[in-house]
Amino acid sequence: SVSNEINSLEATYAAREEDERKARELAQEVSRISMGQGNMLDVKDRKSMDAMLDKMGMDLSEYATMSPEKQELALSFNRATAAEKGLIDPLSRLAAGLNVNNPESYIEMYARLSNDFAPGSSSDVVIDRFGSGPGAPLSNVQKERLNDILSIYSVEGGNINEIALRIAENQREGKAAKEAFFTKSNDYNNVGEYLSTLKSIGNNPTVIKEMIPVAEYLIGNGLQADEVHKRIDQLIDKNYEDSEHIVDPMSPSPMLNKSRFALTKTIPDPDARQAFVTKVNSAISNISIDGKEFYLGGVKVSPTGFRTKVSSENRVYLRPDPTGATDRYYAYYVDNNELKPLIYSADADGNQVSEGGQNYWASFSIQNEVGDVIRNNETKRILDNMSDADRMEFVRQMQIDLKDIPIEDRMKYIQEQRLRFESQQEGSM
Repeated sequence: SVSNEINSLEATYAAREEDERKARELAQEVSRISMGQGNMLDVKDRKSMDAMLDKMGMDLSEYATMSPEKQELALSFNRATAAEKGLIDPLSRLAAGLNVNNPESYIEMYARLSNDFAPGSSSDVVIDRFGSGPGAPLSNVQKERLNDILSIYSVEGGNINEIALRIAENQREGKAAKEAFFTKSNDYNNVGEYLSTLKSIGNNPTVIKEMIPVAEYLIGNGLQADEVHKRIDQLIDKNYEDSEHIVDPMSPSPMLNKSRFALTKTIPDPDARQAFVTKVNSAISNISIDGKEFYLGGVKVSPTGFRTKVSSENRVYLRPDPTGATDRYYAYYVDNNELKPLIYSADADGNQVSEGGQNYWASFSIQNEVGDVIRNNETKRILDNMSDADRMEFVRQMQIDLKDIPIEDRMKYIQEQRLRFESQQEGSM
């Protein structure tokens, strides 16, 4: 009947519109990820990286045989957001002792990304691009297993899959090693008690809980107490970076200045990190409490280059979001040797007012303050690592993907590359 035909057409068009909507959403996600806006801790972003690599025709299992230029490009793509299916899944399988095709590619990428440096930085700060803590795609134990696989392979060579299997079997048979470990000492009866004695942990119950699975793995592999101690210290140093700007109650340091949220970790790009500090100082320069002026950092540099030490009473410190769910830092200041929240009376825009305002806690989000700087720098690095042909193909593909997105939302660098591409096309006609 006509009614049935109309219903069928409506269903067909509704299904088509839904497919197109999903395709547009995926295209937007892929384009966002391609511009360095991904979050390593978000599995959705990691899956979007898979889709982007598929579009680029890049297979990470071929990393070991890629040209150096292609390898750098693959690393650039996976620095902010590692591909879930393309990289995280194979690494997880290796850590579990399961067979993986072309394991050399994955272990080489792991070696580079877990001990990376900020591009363009002269800093010697090592960055683990896989992150740590809740949401990290690889657990501390998985990383320790991958580190052992890498270490054995680097020294002995051989088959990576066989090495991974051997390590996994040793772990399953580690009960005797654990018993022997605690038999040798009467100072502690379990792993938690042992970890509480380590200076690097500072008897912090949160850090102890985090390190228990790692210590159990190391002890189960037959490592002696001094060897376990050394490995735990190395992991603490890698996960918790020193930072003059941060106070973190979850820190293993009694000074609370060692944090997994140190700015060198959360903002590896040195230009973006400096821009963040500058923006914070610009904002707090307009705030005064009891006649105090505030500054983030121990030394203040004037426009003429004159350096003055900032007194402890005028310094501001940043505390990461205690839930770890956001990239926001909350400001604190020192009053009578006590840290207090930087709360003041403000209008709806956060500007300090003497009367008629509401209590406002100064806080700063990385995304809000320097997200554009990070994205522009990351996209520029990605495109700079490409050959001219790959760059033009990438930009062309992004043009197609972005056809339904308002042009004002596209990044300036992509716009420039698009115009360059079009001019080259016109010149060849």
